[in-house]
Amino acid sequence: ARTAIASFSLPRAKARIERAKKRRADPGVDEVAELDAAAAATASFANETSQLGDGRPLSTVRFSTPDDGSMILSASWGGVARLWRSDGCEKILTIRAHENRCTGADFHP
Repeated sequence: ARTAIASFSLPRAKARIERAKKRRADPGVDEVAELDAAAAATASFANETSQLGDGRPLSTVRFSTPDDGSMILSASWGGVARLWRSDGCEKILTIRAHENRCTGADFHP
C-alpha cells in the first residue's frame, strides 16, 4: 500500500514544487498582494470555539491513554490548560500555562 501511495503522491509533489519554483522566480508575481487578498477574503470568517473548553479557540485536546480516556487535557489560544473528567466533562484543574497562546499540551506517561 505504501508503494502505491508513494507512486501516486511523489510525481504530483514534484510537479507542485516545480510550479512553485517557477512562480517564485516570476518577477510579475506579487506574493504579498496575494496574501493580503487572501487575508481580506477570510476576514469575515469566525472561529467556532467550545463554550465549555475556553473562550478562545482550543489548540489541543488529548485523552489520557493509560486509563482508557478517563481524563481530557485541553489547551487554548488563551494560554490556559485545563484537565477534565471525561465522564460528565467535570473540570478538575485549570492552569495558566502561557501568557499568550498555548499551542500544545500532552499527558506525561
